[in-house]
Amino acid sequence: MAVIGAGPAGCAAACALAAEKVRTIVFEQGARGRDKPCGDGFTAPALRALEAMGAGIVPALTPKAEFQAIGLGIRRLSTSGMRVGPGDGYVMRRRHFDRIFQTWIGTLSGVQIRFETTVLDITEERSGLDGRGIAVSFREKAEGTMRTIRCDGVIVATGAQSKLSRKFDLDGAPEIGSALSLYVPEKAGELEMRFDAREGYFWRFPVSGSESNVGICGAGVPKNRLLDRLFRYVDPAFRTGGRSRGGVVPLWNGRSSVRHDESGILSCGDAAGLADPDTGEGLSMALISGQRAGLAMAAFVAGVPPTTALSDYSRDLDATLRSFYRPTARWRLLWRGHAFVARTLFD
Repeated sequence: MAVIGAGPAGCAAACALAAEKVRTIVFEQGARGRDKPCGDGFTAPALRALEAMGAGIVPALTPKAEFQAIGLGIRRLSTSGMRVGPGDGYVMRRRHFDRIFQTWIGTLSGVQIRFETTVLDITEERSGLDGRGIAVSFREKAEGTMRTIRCDGVIVATGAQSKLSRKFDLDGAPEIGSALSLYVPEKAGELEMRFDAREGYFWRFPVSGSESNVGICGAGVPKNRLLDRLFRYVDPAFRTGGRSRGGVVPLWNGRSSVRHDESGILSCGDAAGLADPDTGEGLSMALISGQRAGLAMAAFVAGVPPTTALSDYSRDLDATLRSFYRPTARWRLLWRGHAFVARTLFD
């Protein structure tokens, strides 16, 4: 089995495949633990998904800051049920998390990770499992020559703007948003979220006692305008002290429910267009979809017909997405500037 991408979705898929004793090779274009524009926040659904994978991965997530309370704008929340106790939410630099997760996955039996390796293409071949198979063409940075291996199936977890998932129409046809983040030196305060910015969602997450991750995410807003809006929330003394990080965010919109190809290909995480349409948070669904994709592929390898194993993955994931995100769409206007937004973010 091949997993393309060693981010949270790809690592979750590899974990599930290893648990089912399926030999897996993971291709990662970047180096181990490369950085990514991200809020560095780990919500309760993300932590529950990690805990379900076992092996003590959550206690290994250090250094981290635990959510003691949720702040929205300048207000502190004291509404019953809106507090998050220690261990229910973390803030941790994304590159540290990826490095820990990738290192742990690399210790699992039957899993091999190849860093700095670019997958160039995947094509269906009439070989392998029940006359089916997928050819994976790749190039390792160290060697520079193109090579091809054949697998029983492929899980695409290549992140936003995935050419491979678009090739097979498995990207979920998402709305494309933009995100910018910046690390600023400041005394640690409470976690802050604002939904009253016209350009989108603003966050301030303390990553240590002296530094915070501040950022903004929105759809249909030029990067320069996002940067201007972001600087409104940053102390003027720090606006030139750090370099902003930018990226695209594939926001779920429910237009497409297909994340499988019966030749033996699944998409998950950002490659499947699963990010929260209001906040841009994608880690929770990356972990959930990655684990499910791994289990679906394990069933496929075990002989379950693709019309069952793979199509069930698409159907069940779509049902989860609609239950997870539809309340957000229904109450979006009410949530802007109100504490009720915390319900789906941290429940």
